[in-house]
Amino acid sequence: MKLSNVRRLVAPITYMVLDIDDMIDVDTSSGGLTTLYIPNIVQNGYDQVPKKIYINDVSNNASVGKITVVCIGGNSINNLPQIVLDSNGVSAEIEIADRTRYIANLNTDDSTPPSGSSDIKIPTPQIKIGKMNIDMGFPPLSAYYLPFSSTGNEEFLNHNPKYYLFMDRSRKLSVNKGVRIIKQKGFYHPTHQNGINFPSKAFYSGSTQYPLDTEYSLTAGSYNNSLLPFNPFQFARVFDKDSNAYILPTIAYLGTNISLFKLQGKKGKYNKRVVNFKLAIGIDNPNTNSKTPILFGELSETFRINFSVRKINDVPLRVGFEGFNIDIQTTGLRKKF
Repeated sequence: MKLSNVRRLVAPITYMVLDIDDMIDVDTSSGGLTTLYIPNIVQNGYDQVPKKIYINDVSNNASVGKITVVCIGGNSINNLPQIVLDSNGVSAEIEIADRTRYIANLNTDDSTPPSGSSDIKIPTPQIKIGKMNIDMGFPPLSAYYLPFSSTGNEEFLNHNPKYYLFMDRSRKLSVNKGVRIIKQKGFYHPTHQNGINFPSKAFYSGSTQYPLDTEYSLTAGSYNNSLLPFNPFQFARVFDKDSNAYILPTIAYLGTNISLFKLQGKKGKYNKRVVNFKLAIGIDNPNTNSKTPILFGELSETFRINFSVRKINDVPLRVGFEGFNIDIQTTGLRKKF
């Protein structure tokens, strides 16, 4: 699970900045050189969940121990492939300009550096999955959040918080010298009900073939469960012989031959494709002049949906659709419910 507002101290080193890193403090006291590689914007989903990265010279010696910030994957920072921080006490606030460009705002005085990615702390959702509901065809999904401290800090509740669904992008497969390379392309937020909440906006508008429910109400109060109207049927299609086309399935299709179904995601045995999702809490951006209307906390652990099947016939082998399983993926293990 990703953590929020991670502050990392590094000595002279070549370091790849991680998704969880919000602030990098560089110890330049030895005079050694530091190179920091910042993630590709699209591949890491930063075009959908904008974030800021702070880099600070905490030893006031960057004029000697220079800090080089390097973009990867064709990105740029201040319209350059890399920048060098070489002023003593320098701080850089790096934010997303668009799908390929970072902007670094430099502060070269001795003032206190920024304290994190946002003045408003946004918690990370925790996921709960219930037992299979036969009437629904899938188990219910709920979420809650943890307090930041024993005293609590729920300022984010004053800014219209919701749970937002994120879905993984199609993975890119390539072959290099006979070796198959699968590259995950990150998570994005599919538009909710064809962008009804963001009409004609650059973020979170647009349309899908079938309207999706991807924004959910949040129940205030740490540990308080919110039952989410997440519907796996919206991410599947079934072939309809009458119309000769794929349509949105319903509970009425339980028992149908699984070969007639198409589920977004990676294909497995018996056409058992899987789709990976995460949740994030988003709030209305208090800065109404910002191009980013929503501020997000960190993404949750991954949960996935896949077909639940049963054998119909042995010869020829036919496998029927029983509904959807939902599994939580965490620390490399699968928790099945």
